[in-house]
Amino acid sequence: MHRSAPESVVIDISAVGRVPGDRARCIMAFAFAIVAVLLLRNLGTLVVFSFNALSYPYSLDYGEGIVWQQMRDMLQGTAYGPLEVYPAIVYHYPPVFHLVAGATAWISGADQLAAGRGIEVVSSFATGVLITSLTMLAIGRQYSVVIRTTCGIVAALMFLSCGPVIAWTPLMRVDMLANALGLLGLVFAIRAIDRPAWIYAASVAFVLSLYTKQIAIAAPMAAFAVLLLVDRKTALRGLAASTLLGLIILGTLAWLTDGGFVRHIFMYNVNRLDLSRLVYLATGIGSHLPLVLLAMAGTFYSWQVVCRAGGTAALQSVRALRRDRTAIASLVLLALLAIRTLMLPAILKSGSNHNYLIEWLSVLAIFAGIAMTQVIALAFGKVTSQPSKAPLLLSLAATVAFMPLLLGREISARQMADRAAELTPLVERIAAARKPVIADDMTLLIRAGRRVDWEPAIAAELSHTGLYDEAAFANLIRAGHFAFFVTEESMGKQVFNERYSPAVAAAMRDVYRHQYETGGYFVYSP
Repeated sequence: MHRSAPESVVIDISAVGRVPGDRARCIMAFAFAIVAVLLLRNLGTLVVFSFNALSYPYSLDYGEGIVWQQMRDMLQGTAYGPLEVYPAIVYHYPPVFHLVAGATAWISGADQLAAGRGIEVVSSFATGVLITSLTMLAIGRQYSVVIRTTCGIVAALMFLSCGPVIAWTPLMRVDMLANALGLLGLVFAIRAIDRPAWIYAASVAFVLSLYTKQIAIAAPMAAFAVLLLVDRKTALRGLAASTLLGLIILGTLAWLTDGGFVRHIFMYNVNRLDLSRLVYLATGIGSHLPLVLLAMAGTFYSWQVVCRAGGTAALQSVRALRRDRTAIASLVLLALLAIRTLMLPAILKSGSNHNYLIEWLSVLAIFAGIAMTQVIALAFGKVTSQPSKAPLLLSLAATVAFMPLLLGREISARQMADRAAELTPLVERIAAARKPVIADDMTLLIRAGRRVDWEPAIAAELSHTGLYDEAAFANLIRAGHFAFFVTEESMGKQVFNERYSPAVAAAMRDVYRHQYETGGYFVYSP
Protein backbone atom coordinates (compact mmCIF):
# COMPACT_ATOMS: atom_id res chain seq x y z
CA MET A 1 0.00 0.00 0.00
CA HIS A 2 1.36 3.44 -1.03
CA ARG A 3 4.60 1.86 -2.24
CA SER A 4 5.87 5.08 -3.82
CA ALA A 5 5.81 7.18 -0.63
CA PRO A 6 8.88 5.72 1.11
CA GLU A 7 11.03 6.24 -1.99
CA SER A 8 9.98 9.87 -2.26
CA VAL A 9 10.97 10.44 1.37
CA VAL A 10 14.38 8.89 0.71
CA ILE A 11 14.98 11.19 -2.25
CA ASP A 12 13.92 14.26 -0.30
CA ILE A 13 16.33 13.63 2.56
CA SER A 14 19.26 12.13 0.69
CA ALA A 15 21.19 15.36 0.86
CA VAL A 16 20.50 16.11 4.53
CA GLY A 17 24.07 15.32 5.48
CA ARG A 18 25.23 18.16 3.18
CA VAL A 19 22.71 20.70 4.47
CA PRO A 20 24.09 22.72 7.37
CA GLY A 21 22.54 23.88 10.63
CA ASP A 22 18.93 24.89 10.98
CA ARG A 23 17.98 23.83 7.47
CA ALA A 24 19.08 20.23 8.17
CA ARG A 25 17.12 20.17 11.41
CA CYS A 26 14.02 21.56 9.69
CA ILE A 27 14.15 18.94 6.96
CA MET A 28 14.69 16.22 9.52
CA ALA A 29 11.86 17.50 11.70
CA PHE A 30 9.51 17.67 8.70
CA ALA A 31 10.34 14.13 7.60
CA PHE A 32 9.95 12.85 11.15
CA ALA A 33 6.57 14.58 11.38
CA ILE A 34 5.43 12.66 8.28
CA VAL A 35 6.49 9.40 9.90
CA ALA A 36 4.66 10.31 13.11
CA VAL A 37 1.45 11.13 11.23
CA LEU A 38 1.55 7.83 9.39
CA LEU A 39 2.16 5.88 12.59
CA LEU A 40 -0.75 7.70 14.23
CA ARG A 41 -2.89 6.79 11.24
CA ASN A 42 -2.10 3.14 11.86
CA LEU A 43 -2.93 3.63 15.53
CA GLY A 44 -6.31 5.02 14.47
CA THR A 45 -6.91 1.90 12.39
CA LEU A 46 -6.23 -0.26 15.42
CA VAL A 47 -8.48 1.79 17.70
CA VAL A 48 -11.42 1.74 15.28
CA PHE A 49 -11.07 -1.96 14.57
CA SER A 50 -10.87 -2.76 18.28
CA PHE A 51 -13.90 -0.61 19.09
CA ASN A 52 -15.97 -2.29 16.38
CA ALA A 53 -14.85 -5.76 17.44
CA LEU A 54 -16.00 -5.34 21.04
CA SER A 55 -19.65 -5.30 19.99
CA TYR A 56 -19.46 -8.06 17.36
CA PRO A 57 -21.20 -11.12 18.86
CA TYR A 58 -19.52 -13.89 16.86
CA SER A 59 -16.04 -15.13 16.11
CA LEU A 60 -13.40 -13.03 14.36
CA ASP A 61 -10.95 -15.93 14.60
CA TYR A 62 -11.35 -19.69 14.87
CA GLY A 63 -9.78 -19.88 18.32
CA GLU A 64 -12.06 -17.37 20.04
CA GLY A 65 -14.98 -19.75 20.53
CA ILE A 66 -12.96 -22.51 22.16
CA VAL A 67 -11.18 -20.03 24.46
CA TRP A 68 -14.58 -18.68 25.49
CA GLN A 69 -15.89 -22.18 26.24
CA GLN A 70 -12.73 -23.00 28.16
CA MET A 71 -13.28 -19.89 30.28
CA ARG A 72 -16.88 -20.90 31.01
CA ASP A 73 -15.77 -24.39 32.04
CA MET A 74 -13.04 -23.02 34.29
CA LEU A 75 -15.48 -20.70 36.03
CA GLN A 76 -17.82 -23.66 36.58
CA GLY A 77 -15.01 -25.91 37.83
CA THR A 78 -15.45 -28.49 35.06
CA ALA A 79 -12.29 -27.81 33.01
CA TYR A 80 -9.38 -30.19 32.32
CA GLY A 81 -11.57 -33.29 32.40
CA PRO A 82 -10.74 -36.61 30.71
CA LEU A 83 -10.60 -36.64 26.92
CA GLU A 84 -13.54 -38.64 25.57
CA VAL A 85 -14.81 -39.49 22.11
CA TYR A 86 -17.66 -37.03 22.63
CA PRO A 87 -17.65 -34.60 24.30
CA ALA A 88 -13.98 -33.88 23.66
CA ILE A 89 -12.35 -30.56 24.53
CA VAL A 90 -8.66 -29.87 25.06
CA TYR A 91 -7.64 -26.97 27.28
CA HIS A 92 -4.65 -25.60 25.41
CA TYR A 93 -3.68 -22.90 27.85
CA PRO A 94 -3.17 -22.32 31.57
CA PRO A 95 -5.99 -20.39 33.23
CA VAL A 96 -4.71 -16.84 33.93
CA PHE A 97 -6.30 -15.16 30.90
CA HIS A 98 -9.54 -17.09 31.30
CA LEU A 99 -9.86 -16.14 34.96
CA VAL A 100 -9.01 -12.48 34.32
CA ALA A 101 -11.55 -12.30 31.49
CA GLY A 102 -14.20 -14.06 33.57
CA ALA A 103 -13.62 -11.79 36.53
CA THR A 104 -13.80 -8.74 34.28
CA ALA A 105 -17.11 -9.87 32.82
CA TRP A 106 -18.52 -10.61 36.28
CA ILE A 107 -17.41 -7.33 37.85
CA SER A 108 -18.42 -5.13 34.91
CA GLY A 109 -21.50 -7.04 33.84
CA ALA A 110 -20.15 -7.05 30.27
CA ASP A 111 -20.66 -9.80 27.73
CA GLN A 112 -18.02 -12.50 28.29
CA LEU A 113 -16.74 -12.41 24.70
CA ALA A 114 -16.50 -8.61 24.80
CA ALA A 115 -14.72 -8.79 28.17
CA GLY A 116 -12.16 -11.24 26.80
CA ARG A 117 -11.52 -9.04 23.80
CA GLY A 118 -11.30 -5.99 26.03
CA ILE A 119 -8.59 -7.64 28.13
CA GLU A 120 -6.51 -8.19 25.00
CA VAL A 121 -7.05 -4.63 23.77
CA VAL A 122 -5.91 -3.23 27.13
CA SER A 123 -2.96 -5.65 27.14
CA SER A 124 -1.91 -4.54 23.65
CA PHE A 125 -1.82 -0.88 24.65
CA ALA A 126 -0.14 -1.79 27.94
CA THR A 127 2.52 -3.51 25.83
CA GLY A 128 3.00 -0.23 24.02
CA VAL A 129 3.57 1.54 27.35
CA LEU A 130 6.07 -1.14 28.42
CA ILE A 131 7.87 -0.89 25.08
CA THR A 132 8.18 2.85 25.70
CA SER A 133 9.62 2.23 29.17
CA LEU A 134 12.12 -0.41 27.98
CA THR A 135 13.24 1.78 25.09
CA MET A 136 13.92 4.67 27.47
CA LEU A 137 15.85 2.41 29.83
CA ALA A 138 18.05 1.16 26.98
CA ILE A 139 18.77 4.64 25.60
CA GLY A 140 20.03 5.97 28.91
CA ARG A 141 20.29 9.39 30.49
CA GLN A 142 22.80 10.84 28.04
CA TYR A 143 19.76 12.04 26.13
CA SER A 144 17.04 14.27 27.53
CA VAL A 145 13.76 12.94 28.88
CA VAL A 146 11.96 14.45 25.89
CA ILE A 147 14.12 12.59 23.37
CA ARG A 148 13.98 9.31 25.27
CA THR A 149 10.23 9.56 25.68
CA THR A 150 9.75 10.38 22.02
CA CYS A 151 11.87 7.39 20.98
CA GLY A 152 9.85 5.19 23.30
CA ILE A 153 6.54 6.43 21.91
CA VAL A 154 7.76 5.91 18.34
CA ALA A 155 8.77 2.35 19.26
CA ALA A 156 5.32 1.72 20.74
CA LEU A 157 3.60 3.11 17.65
CA MET A 158 5.75 0.92 15.41
CA PHE A 159 4.64 -2.12 17.38
CA LEU A 160 0.98 -1.10 17.23
CA SER A 161 1.36 -0.56 13.46
CA CYS A 162 2.43 -4.15 12.77
CA GLY A 163 -0.07 -6.26 10.86
CA PRO A 164 -0.32 -9.20 13.30
CA VAL A 165 -0.75 -6.77 16.19
CA ILE A 166 -3.63 -4.94 14.54
CA ALA A 167 -5.25 -8.21 13.50
CA TRP A 168 -4.93 -9.98 16.84
CA THR A 169 -5.38 -7.18 19.38
CA PRO A 170 -9.22 -7.34 19.53
CA LEU A 171 -9.45 -11.14 19.67
CA MET A 172 -10.34 -13.25 22.69
CA ARG A 173 -6.97 -15.01 22.70
CA VAL A 174 -4.14 -15.15 25.24
CA ASP A 175 -1.23 -13.67 23.27
CA MET A 176 -1.39 -10.00 24.18
CA LEU A 177 -1.78 -10.54 27.92
CA ALA A 178 1.07 -13.06 28.02
CA ASN A 179 3.41 -10.69 26.16
CA ALA A 180 2.48 -7.73 28.35
CA LEU A 181 3.16 -9.69 31.53
CA GLY A 182 6.52 -10.85 30.19
CA LEU A 183 7.62 -7.30 29.34
CA LEU A 184 6.37 -6.10 32.73
CA GLY A 185 8.61 -8.68 34.34
CA LEU A 186 11.56 -7.34 32.32
CA VAL A 187 10.95 -3.80 33.55
CA PHE A 188 10.83 -5.02 37.15
CA ALA A 189 13.94 -7.17 36.68
CA ILE A 190 15.97 -4.24 35.33
CA ARG A 191 14.78 -2.06 38.21
CA ALA A 192 15.93 -4.79 40.59
CA ILE A 193 19.56 -3.89 39.83
CA ASP A 194 19.13 -0.76 41.97
CA ARG A 195 16.34 -2.06 44.21
CA PRO A 196 16.69 -5.83 44.68
CA ALA A 197 13.20 -6.22 46.16
CA TRP A 198 11.76 -5.58 42.68
CA ILE A 199 12.96 -9.04 41.65
CA TYR A 200 10.02 -10.55 43.48
CA ALA A 201 7.59 -8.44 41.46
CA ALA A 202 9.43 -9.59 38.33
CA SER A 203 9.08 -13.20 39.42
CA VAL A 204 5.33 -12.83 39.90
CA ALA A 205 4.94 -11.22 36.47
CA PHE A 206 7.01 -13.94 34.78
CA VAL A 207 5.02 -16.74 36.44
CA LEU A 208 1.71 -15.13 35.52
CA SER A 209 2.95 -14.82 31.94
CA LEU A 210 3.83 -18.52 31.85
CA TYR A 211 0.43 -19.44 33.30
CA THR A 212 -1.19 -17.34 30.60
CA LYS A 213 0.70 -18.94 27.71
CA GLN A 214 3.01 -21.78 28.65
CA ILE A 215 5.62 -21.01 25.97
CA ALA A 216 6.16 -17.43 27.20
CA ILE A 217 9.66 -18.29 28.39
CA ALA A 218 11.79 -15.80 26.49
CA ALA A 219 11.44 -12.86 28.89
CA PRO A 220 12.36 -14.73 32.10
CA MET A 221 15.19 -16.53 30.32
CA ALA A 222 16.69 -13.24 29.13
CA ALA A 223 16.26 -11.47 32.45
CA PHE A 224 17.70 -14.20 34.67
CA ALA A 225 20.55 -15.01 32.28
CA VAL A 226 21.82 -11.42 32.45
CA LEU A 227 21.15 -11.06 36.18
CA LEU A 228 23.16 -14.19 36.87
CA LEU A 229 26.03 -12.43 35.13
CA VAL A 230 25.81 -9.04 36.83
CA ASP A 231 24.00 -9.70 40.13
CA ARG A 232 24.01 -13.37 41.05
CA LYS A 233 22.41 -12.92 44.47
CA THR A 234 19.41 -11.05 43.12
CA ALA A 235 19.08 -13.50 40.23
CA LEU A 236 19.06 -16.52 42.55
CA ARG A 237 16.40 -14.90 44.71
CA GLY A 238 14.26 -14.30 41.66
CA LEU A 239 14.77 -17.81 40.33
CA ALA A 240 13.90 -19.29 43.72
CA ALA A 241 10.76 -17.14 44.02
CA SER A 242 9.67 -17.96 40.45
CA THR A 243 10.26 -21.67 40.89
CA LEU A 244 8.47 -21.83 44.22
CA LEU A 245 5.47 -19.84 43.02
CA GLY A 246 5.30 -21.80 39.78
CA LEU A 247 5.39 -25.14 41.57
CA ILE A 248 2.74 -24.05 44.08
CA ILE A 249 0.41 -23.06 41.23
CA LEU A 250 1.18 -26.23 39.30
CA GLY A 251 0.54 -28.43 42.32
CA THR A 252 -2.69 -26.61 43.13
CA LEU A 253 -4.01 -26.91 39.57
CA ALA A 254 -3.01 -30.57 39.36
CA TRP A 255 -4.76 -31.27 42.68
CA LEU A 256 -7.93 -29.37 41.78
CA THR A 257 -8.22 -31.16 38.42
CA ASP A 258 -7.08 -34.64 39.53
CA GLY A 259 -4.05 -34.36 37.28
CA GLY A 260 -6.11 -33.13 34.35
CA PHE A 261 -4.25 -29.84 34.06
CA VAL A 262 -0.93 -31.62 33.49
CA ARG A 263 -2.47 -34.03 30.97
CA HIS A 264 -4.06 -31.30 28.91
CA ILE A 265 -1.13 -28.89 28.90
CA PHE A 266 1.64 -31.40 28.27
CA MET A 267 0.04 -34.50 26.73
CA TYR A 268 -3.01 -33.36 24.76
CA ASN A 269 -1.66 -30.03 23.54
CA VAL A 270 0.19 -31.40 20.51
CA ASN A 271 0.85 -30.17 16.99
CA ARG A 272 2.52 -31.68 13.96
CA LEU A 273 5.34 -30.11 11.97
CA ASP A 274 3.76 -28.28 9.04
CA LEU A 275 6.27 -26.89 6.56
CA SER A 276 3.49 -25.11 4.68
CA ARG A 277 3.61 -22.62 7.56
CA LEU A 278 6.90 -21.39 6.12
CA VAL A 279 4.78 -18.96 4.15
CA TYR A 280 3.66 -17.36 7.43
CA LEU A 281 7.27 -16.97 8.52
CA ALA A 282 8.37 -15.61 5.15
CA THR A 283 5.50 -13.15 4.76
CA GLY A 284 5.72 -12.12 8.40
CA ILE A 285 9.40 -11.23 8.12
CA GLY A 286 9.12 -9.82 4.61
CA SER A 287 6.19 -7.56 5.43
CA HIS A 288 8.11 -6.09 8.35
CA LEU A 289 11.53 -5.99 6.70
CA PRO A 290 11.92 -2.20 7.18
CA LEU A 291 11.30 -2.71 10.90
CA VAL A 292 13.82 -5.57 10.93
CA LEU A 293 16.46 -3.37 9.26
CA LEU A 294 15.83 -0.50 11.62
CA ALA A 295 15.99 -2.89 14.59
CA MET A 296 19.35 -4.14 13.34
CA ALA A 297 20.68 -0.59 13.56
CA GLY A 298 19.33 -0.34 17.10
CA THR A 299 20.91 -3.68 17.96
CA PHE A 300 24.32 -2.40 16.82
CA TYR A 301 23.87 0.74 18.91
CA SER A 302 22.91 -1.28 22.01
CA TRP A 303 25.83 -3.66 21.62
CA GLN A 304 28.18 -0.67 21.50
CA VAL A 305 26.65 0.58 24.76
CA VAL A 306 27.32 -2.81 26.40
CA CYS A 307 30.90 -2.95 25.13
CA ARG A 308 31.67 0.59 26.27
CA ALA A 309 30.33 -0.15 29.74
CA GLY A 310 32.44 -3.27 30.05
CA GLY A 311 35.63 -1.66 28.81
CA THR A 312 38.04 -3.39 26.50
CA ALA A 313 37.29 -6.76 28.10
CA ALA A 314 33.59 -6.28 27.26
CA LEU A 315 31.46 -8.79 29.13
CA GLN A 316 34.37 -9.99 31.26
CA SER A 317 34.29 -6.71 33.13
CA VAL A 318 31.18 -7.59 35.10
CA ARG A 319 31.82 -5.09 37.85
CA ALA A 320 31.96 -2.20 35.38
CA LEU A 321 28.90 -3.48 33.59
CA ARG A 322 26.92 -3.68 36.81
CA ARG A 323 27.38 0.05 37.43
CA ASP A 324 25.66 0.94 34.15
CA ARG A 325 21.91 0.28 34.19
CA THR A 326 21.62 1.36 30.54
CA ALA A 327 24.12 -1.32 29.54
CA ILE A 328 22.29 -3.94 31.62
CA ALA A 329 18.97 -3.00 30.05
CA SER A 330 20.57 -3.20 26.61
CA LEU A 331 22.06 -6.62 27.36
CA VAL A 332 18.74 -7.96 28.64
CA LEU A 333 16.99 -6.77 25.48
CA LEU A 334 19.70 -8.21 23.25
CA ALA A 335 19.26 -11.56 24.99
CA LEU A 336 15.50 -11.28 24.57
CA LEU A 337 15.86 -10.58 20.85
CA ALA A 338 18.18 -13.56 20.41
CA ILE A 339 15.85 -15.96 22.25
CA ARG A 340 12.69 -14.80 20.52
CA THR A 341 14.40 -15.00 17.13
CA LEU A 342 15.47 -18.57 17.86
CA MET A 343 11.86 -19.37 18.79
CA LEU A 344 10.45 -18.18 15.45
CA PRO A 345 10.48 -21.72 13.95
CA ALA A 346 7.70 -22.57 16.42
CA ILE A 347 5.40 -21.14 13.77
CA LEU A 348 6.14 -24.23 11.67
CA LYS A 349 3.49 -26.32 13.38
CA SER A 350 -0.06 -27.06 12.42
CA GLY A 351 -2.60 -24.59 13.69
CA SER A 352 -0.11 -21.73 13.97
CA ASN A 353 -0.69 -18.26 12.61
CA HIS A 354 0.85 -14.78 12.49
CA ASN A 355 0.28 -14.37 16.23
CA TYR A 356 3.51 -16.32 16.74
CA LEU A 357 5.34 -13.21 15.49
CA ILE A 358 3.86 -10.78 18.01
CA GLU A 359 6.39 -11.26 20.81
CA TRP A 360 9.26 -11.00 18.33
CA LEU A 361 7.81 -7.83 16.81
CA SER A 362 7.54 -6.22 20.24
CA VAL A 363 11.28 -6.50 20.85
CA LEU A 364 12.07 -5.44 17.27
CA ALA A 365 10.05 -2.29 17.92
CA ILE A 366 12.17 -1.51 20.99
CA PHE A 367 15.40 -1.67 19.00
CA ALA A 368 13.80 0.33 16.18
CA GLY A 369 13.00 3.04 18.71
CA ILE A 370 16.59 2.94 19.95
CA ALA A 371 17.83 3.36 16.38
CA MET A 372 15.77 6.53 16.03
CA THR A 373 17.62 8.29 18.88
CA GLN A 374 20.01 10.39 16.78
CA VAL A 375 17.33 11.14 14.21
CA ILE A 376 14.95 12.46 16.85
CA ALA A 377 17.74 14.36 18.59
CA LEU A 378 18.58 16.11 15.32
CA ALA A 379 14.90 16.80 14.59
CA PHE A 380 14.59 18.42 18.02
CA GLY A 381 17.76 20.44 17.47
CA LYS A 382 19.65 18.76 20.30
CA VAL A 383 22.83 17.95 18.35
CA THR A 384 25.24 20.31 16.65
CA SER A 385 26.18 18.14 13.65
CA GLN A 386 24.38 15.76 11.35
CA PRO A 387 25.02 12.08 12.23
CA SER A 388 26.25 10.29 9.11
CA LYS A 389 23.70 7.47 9.44
CA ALA A 390 20.67 9.66 10.05
CA PRO A 391 19.42 9.76 6.42
CA LEU A 392 19.42 5.97 6.25
CA LEU A 393 17.70 5.61 9.61
CA LEU A 394 15.04 8.15 8.72
CA SER A 395 14.44 6.45 5.39
CA LEU A 396 13.90 3.15 7.15
CA ALA A 397 11.62 4.77 9.72
CA ALA A 398 9.52 6.34 6.96
CA THR A 399 9.28 2.99 5.20
CA VAL A 400 8.07 1.35 8.40
CA ALA A 401 4.98 3.54 8.32
CA PHE A 402 4.14 2.19 4.86
CA MET A 403 4.50 -1.47 5.82
CA PRO A 404 1.83 -3.82 4.46
CA LEU A 405 -0.29 -4.32 7.56
CA LEU A 406 -1.74 -7.79 6.82
CA LEU A 407 -5.19 -6.45 7.66
CA GLY A 408 -7.09 -9.50 6.44
CA ARG A 409 -9.12 -9.59 9.64
CA GLU A 410 -9.98 -5.92 9.72
CA ILE A 411 -13.74 -5.57 9.26
CA SER A 412 -15.73 -2.35 9.24
CA ALA A 413 -18.62 -1.76 11.62
CA ARG A 414 -21.10 -2.05 8.75
CA GLN A 415 -19.59 -5.33 7.56
CA MET A 416 -19.75 -6.71 11.10
CA ALA A 417 -23.39 -5.68 11.49
CA ASP A 418 -24.34 -7.20 8.13
CA ARG A 419 -22.59 -10.47 8.89
CA ALA A 420 -24.13 -10.67 12.35
CA ALA A 421 -27.57 -10.25 10.77
CA GLU A 422 -26.81 -13.06 8.31
CA LEU A 423 -25.75 -15.38 11.12
CA THR A 424 -28.78 -14.77 13.35
CA PRO A 425 -31.00 -17.33 11.51
CA LEU A 426 -28.20 -19.89 11.80
CA VAL A 427 -27.95 -19.31 15.56
CA GLU A 428 -31.71 -19.76 15.81
CA ARG A 429 -31.48 -23.02 13.86
CA ILE A 430 -28.74 -24.27 16.19
CA ALA A 431 -30.87 -23.39 19.21
CA ALA A 432 -33.86 -25.25 17.77
CA ALA A 433 -31.92 -28.38 16.78
CA ARG A 434 -32.80 -31.52 18.73
CA LYS A 435 -29.32 -32.97 18.33
CA PRO A 436 -25.82 -31.60 18.96
CA VAL A 437 -24.25 -29.31 16.35
CA ILE A 438 -20.57 -29.11 15.37
CA ALA A 439 -19.35 -25.66 14.26
CA ASP A 440 -16.01 -24.11 13.35
CA ASP A 441 -17.36 -20.81 14.69
CA MET A 442 -17.95 -22.06 18.20
CA THR A 443 -19.34 -18.72 19.35
CA LEU A 444 -22.48 -19.62 17.37
CA LEU A 445 -23.07 -22.56 19.70
CA ILE A 446 -22.64 -20.48 22.85
CA ARG A 447 -24.92 -17.73 21.51
CA ALA A 448 -27.51 -20.44 20.81
CA GLY A 449 -27.46 -21.49 24.45
CA ARG A 450 -25.37 -24.61 23.86
CA ARG A 451 -21.86 -25.54 24.91
CA VAL A 452 -18.91 -26.49 22.75
CA ASP A 453 -18.49 -30.24 23.13
CA TRP A 454 -16.05 -30.97 20.32
CA GLU A 455 -13.31 -28.89 18.72
CA PRO A 456 -12.43 -30.02 15.18
CA ALA A 457 -8.80 -28.86 14.92
CA ILE A 458 -7.44 -30.41 18.11
CA ALA A 459 -9.34 -33.64 17.51
CA ALA A 460 -7.67 -33.88 14.10
CA GLU A 461 -4.25 -33.31 15.67
CA LEU A 462 -4.77 -35.87 18.42
CA SER A 463 -6.07 -38.46 15.96
CA HIS A 464 -2.70 -38.36 14.18
CA THR A 465 -0.90 -39.12 17.44
CA GLY A 466 -3.29 -41.90 18.46
CA LEU A 467 -4.50 -40.03 21.55
CA TYR A 468 -7.99 -39.61 20.12
CA ASP A 469 -10.27 -42.33 18.68
CA GLU A 470 -11.41 -40.76 15.43
CA ALA A 471 -12.97 -44.02 14.26
CA ALA A 472 -15.41 -43.96 17.17
CA PHE A 473 -16.32 -40.36 16.42
CA ALA A 474 -16.81 -41.21 12.74
CA ASN A 475 -19.24 -43.92 13.84
CA LEU A 476 -21.24 -41.29 15.72
CA ILE A 477 -21.43 -39.24 12.54
CA ARG A 478 -22.61 -42.21 10.48
CA ALA A 479 -25.23 -42.94 13.14
CA GLY A 480 -26.67 -39.45 12.61
CA HIS A 481 -25.80 -38.31 16.14
CA PHE A 482 -25.48 -34.68 15.04
CA ALA A 483 -28.04 -32.28 13.61
CA PHE A 484 -25.62 -30.63 11.19
CA PHE A 485 -22.08 -29.28 10.74
CA VAL A 486 -21.01 -25.66 10.19
CA THR A 487 -17.58 -25.27 8.57
CA GLU A 488 -15.48 -22.30 7.57
CA GLU A 489 -14.47 -23.80 4.24
CA SER A 490 -16.11 -26.41 2.04
CA MET A 491 -15.01 -30.04 2.00
CA GLY A 492 -11.67 -30.63 0.33
CA LYS A 493 -10.27 -27.15 0.95
CA GLN A 494 -7.08 -26.65 2.99
CA VAL A 495 -8.64 -25.30 6.19
CA PHE A 496 -11.32 -28.01 6.17
CA ASN A 497 -8.70 -30.73 5.75
CA GLU A 498 -6.67 -29.32 8.64
CA ARG A 499 -9.65 -29.49 11.00
CA TYR A 500 -11.36 -32.70 9.89
CA SER A 501 -9.35 -35.90 9.52
CA PRO A 502 -9.91 -38.11 6.45
CA ALA A 503 -11.99 -40.59 8.46
CA VAL A 504 -14.24 -37.87 9.87
CA ALA A 505 -14.57 -36.14 6.48
CA ALA A 506 -15.51 -39.45 4.82
CA ALA A 507 -18.23 -40.05 7.40
CA MET A 508 -19.58 -36.54 6.83
CA ARG A 509 -19.72 -37.12 3.08
CA ASP A 510 -21.66 -40.35 3.59
CA VAL A 511 -24.39 -38.85 5.79
CA TYR A 512 -24.34 -35.05 5.69
CA ARG A 513 -24.68 -34.54 1.96
CA HIS A 514 -26.92 -31.47 1.79
CA GLN A 515 -24.84 -28.30 1.65
CA TYR A 516 -25.69 -24.61 1.62
CA GLU A 517 -23.77 -21.42 2.40
CA THR A 518 -24.82 -18.70 4.85
CA GLY A 519 -22.96 -15.85 6.49
CA GLY A 520 -19.70 -17.03 4.96
CA TYR A 521 -20.04 -20.54 6.43
CA PHE A 522 -20.93 -23.90 4.89
CA VAL A 523 -23.71 -25.93 6.50
CA TYR A 524 -23.84 -29.71 6.00
CA SER A 525 -27.09 -31.46 6.84
CA PRO A 526 -28.30 -35.07 6.46
